[in-house]
Amino acid sequence: MNDIVSLPKSLQNRIDKLSRLRRVTPESLVRECIADRVAYLEWEERVLAQGQADPDAGRVMTTGDLRKAISEQRLRRGRKSTRAT
Repeated sequence: MNDIVSLPKSLQNRIDKLSRLRRVTPESLVRECIADRVAYLEWEERVLAQGQADPDAGRVMTTGDLRKAISEQRLRRGRKSTRAT
């Protein structure tokens, strides 16, 4: 996709200023920015898909289950610390 993209003048001015400061062409700066954003969006999609895998597989806890697990863990830790003293 090598189409021309219309940009608001304010954004074009920012790109021009940054390209001068970085001593690169505006085109290369825009390509770098697009590549970085696309890479981020691809990563985000992978992470979201991985996060959805557990609920899809039925690996979920209710709030009550979570509170019970935390309480049990605290009790076990409390017993360990009293034995050490």
